[in-house]
Amino acid sequence: MLLLRKQLNQDLKLKYDQFIIKKIRNDQAYKEAQVVGIYMPMRYEIDILELLKDQKTFVIPKVETNDLKFYRYDRHVLLAPSTFGVLEPKDNNYPFDQQIDYMIVPALAISKDMYRIGYGKGFYDRYLIKNRPKKVVGVVYPFQYIESFEVDAHDQVLDQIFIGDL
Repeated sequence: MLLLRKQLNQDLKLKYDQFIIKKIRNDQAYKEAQVVGIYMPMRYEIDILELLKDQKTFVIPKVETNDLKFYRYDRHVLLAPSTFGVLEPKDNNYPFDQQIDYMIVPALAISKDMYRIGYGKGFYDRYLIKNRPKKVVGVVYPFQYIESFEVDAHDQVLDQIFIGDL
């Protein structure tokens, strides 16, 4: 999946990304959400950062020990690459873990029964077990939407999937 994502034509990637952003913006739960959890895209992930222009409070993840914590993001927040290479807030402020209404999660693949494959560390699954927002959505390109895969007991199901399309 990493290779397929890397090889995706950049014009097509941009169209898929814009389609997904439009779908998110049209989602009633997103419209009603006040605090939205997003991710900072890496390794050719779907770029949803255009959503930051919306009138919402956005929070982004930071790995602390073996868990994720979500912190408020705005243009003044200093970001630094984590050991995984993803941009995280450099300075911690008050975590928003209990206040997230709507969360968008990245994935290497998502199955038709709404489970996601991440990078194998289980950060999002552990987070969702402890602090599940009102709605959790996954975003993928069409080739990342697969029939099924083996699910572990700790894997968390998504509430909705947005698939890039034309």
